[in-house]
Amino acid sequence: MRSSARRLAAIVPLTVLSLAGCSGYGTSQATATPSPAATSAFQVKVGECFNVPDDGTTESVTRVEKVACSEPHTFEAFKSSKLTTYDSFPGTKAIKTEATGACTDAFQEFTGDTPRASIFQLKWFVPDEESWLRGDREVLCLVTPDEDGAQTTGSAASGGGTAVTPSPTAS
Repeated sequence: MRSSARRLAAIVPLTVLSLAGCSGYGTSQATATPSPAATSAFQVKVGECFNVPDDGTTESVTRVEKVACSEPHTFEAFKSSKLTTYDSFPGTKAIKTEATGACTDAFQEFTGDTPRASIFQLKWFVPDEESWLRGDREVLCLVTPDEDGAQTTGSAASGGGTAVTPSPTAS
């Protein structure tokens, strides 16, 4: 099992979603739901939803907590592609440029909105130099709510997943 880091990189922040007049996030469940176990970031597949244990604010991600897309989550993987242009690690800037090309058009096809018009922003997992040396060439395109620390329920596919709520761990 690969345990080296993947980078989580963001495109320029997009439109800010206003939640004026909305109340805070809450639950009425009588019993606590156990938190999902953390798994390798390399095990995330297209169509899966997840949270990052440290709330997704770090640049380097090695572990994620997979959850059903019907449950509150911060990220959803929607496309995977392989980097085939380079024989050796081309550097972070070149990889981010490739990720932009691989994910931007797919974002609009997936969500039904351009990145600038969506309530979601585009992010991705790309290899860092260490994982590249171990054979990682995957760009995994992700959507996440446009508000830092927010979560969504449901899939962002074709305008879904619009119930964006503040993260229950946000202060």
